[in-house]
Amino acid sequence: MEIRGEGEVIDSAWAADRAQTGFDGAVIRIHPKRFISFGIDEANSDVTDYKVKARTVA
Repeated sequence: MEIRGEGEVIDSAWAADRAQTGFDGAVIRIHPKRFISFGIDEANSDVTDYKVKARTVA
């Protein structure tokens, strides 16, 4: 899966409880503009049968 969009750095929003959560406080929020996937919905199929699916959100 590929997600295209703009990234936003979120600082210190999660840093307060990092000892309990295991996170280091670094978070990037993605504001998606386009999703591209292939082979996600087709279970037990051959790789040559995969279809590309794309969707633009905005």
